[in-house]
Amino acid sequence: RRPRLPRAHTVTLDLHKLGWQPVAAGLLAVPATAHLAPLAHRAAYLNADDDTEAGLPDLLGRSLRTTRRPDVLKMAVTLKALGRTGLADLVDRTLAAARTFADLIDAHPAHELHSRPTLST
Repeated sequence: RRPRLPRAHTVTLDLHKLGWQPVAAGLLAVPATAHLAPLAHRAAYLNADDDTEAGLPDLLGRSLRTTRRPDVLKMAVTLKALGRTGLADLVDRTLAAARTFADLIDAHPAHELHSRPTLST
């Protein structure tokens, strides 16, 4: 059964493992930019005026992880290079490899398979 995305308020994706991305590679999708308004909240300790005046970048409005850089370029390049179909193929092959490995464990007399994999791990 497919998820009901039209009913979702927000959607998040963690592309670290099955998107072959750095640990910080997560996406947040919202139906309208107005839903991102809370990200504009200012906090003096995160947006020190003296830092901004000294030319240091203000990362609060550019990343959900506030002081850490956004890694969207890495994800964008991967999606552009592979496309949805190419990325889906990598995921499918990874899941198939996990199932094959489980079969090998299950067939080996010295090993016991705990459970069938539902993900790649």
